[in-house]
Amino acid sequence: MKKLIALFSMIFIITSCSLESNNQNIYYELLPVDSYVMPAEFHVNTENLIVVKFKRPTTCHAFDHFYYELDDFTRTVAIQSIVIEGNSGCTALTNEIAEQTLRFKPTETGTYTFKFWKGKDSNGQNLFEEVVIDVI
Repeated sequence: MKKLIALFSMIFIITSCSLESNNQNIYYELLPVDSYVMPAEFHVNTENLIVVKFKRPTTCHAFDHFYYELDDFTRTVAIQSIVIEGNSGCTALTNEIAEQTLRFKPTETGTYTFKFWKGKDSNGQNLFEEVVIDVI
């Protein structure tokens, strides 16, 4: 009886393991900032909110996090998306605008420059929209 149970258990384990791959291709892609909403000034040691809007190119694109680079009083911002291409493919989205909130908590007063990445030009050069804002 124990041998029969062991045999059935072994058959169950072997048949429940799938050797097929799900053929998913996963990668990350930067998306340009379409627009943003921010206050006229920020306050030091306070969480300030910046609403960032961007276009999702396909149904396979999802927000992962903000690409956020610091350089003294300059902040470079873009959208880091995760792209999951599965067996069913991706559907192009033409006008889907998504938005995420960037939380900015400056620790020093001064004039900050935000560089929102707008994509690349025809020569492959990065394009930025710069906003200068005071932190009081």
